[in-house]
Amino acid sequence: MSKKPKLSIIDADGLIFKAGWAHRENLTQAGVFAVQKSVDSIIKNLLLTTKADYYVGFFGAEGKKNFRYNVATVKPYKGNRKTPEWVRYFKGRIKKHFIKKWGFYGVGDIEADDCLPILHKITKDDYEVTLIYEDKDLKQIPDHLNYNFGKQTFNRYSRLEGQKLLWAQVLTGDSADHIPGLPGTGPKNADVLSIADLETEEECFEVVKQKYLDYYGTYQLALERMIEQYMLVKMLDYPCFDYPKDLEIRSTESAGVKPKISKIELLNI
Repeated sequence: MSKKPKLSIIDADGLIFKAGWAHRENLTQAGVFAVQKSVDSIIKNLLLTTKADYYVGFFGAEGKKNFRYNVATVKPYKGNRKTPEWVRYFKGRIKKHFIKKWGFYGVGDIEADDCLPILHKITKDDYEVTLIYEDKDLKQIPDHLNYNFGKQTFNRYSRLEGQKLLWAQVLTGDSADHIPGLPGTGPKNADVLSIADLETEEECFEVVKQKYLDYYGTYQLALERMIEQYMLVKMLDYPCFDYPKDLEIRSTESAGVKPKISKIELLNI
């Protein structure tokens, strides 16, 4: 059996913050050029670190196009966030660089990190996939290699580990995105901790369902609240919304790896 080529799929949103931080006081064209240079260096190092033969990258849109803003009713999605001026300044300008220099893709109705598990699901039979990200939620997605570029660590998770992480988040929410979860249920709650010892996905679901029923009292309200929290914390893993339907999987020639070009057509998925 021939060895699968290595494909790295990049969440580029975090790269803007990582590259722009050192230049946040220099909101000029010179600052933009400096951030572009830093971005290029980071991407090359990421591809070399993950030993990629091919790559694809995604970045998100500005504003509130993301479907989760409409899903959230208990608290506004990301309502506790305020984007720094320097991030807004660099973001639009660096996105153009992502497209022109690296061929990355922008999305709006979903988030950049949703695109990673979607493309992983489509390509995993043909490629050895590494997801490059800085978002803890991608731990939900099994059977691939994770590379957290912030912590510079590689991890791999089983399906059951991913489901445990997902259902624990349905209970705890995610304060970074203003997702409340079940009121009064923190990461050290006994029911949350018990999920780590469960042996099936069904057991995880039953623990969470019962916890919501105990809190809300009625099945309908408990189900509505649980589904809302599930939709807010769940990473997508299938093509939907404005996910690009025709992606070019690019070679890592720019990173000093063998130059090849492949194309993936997703129109019928």
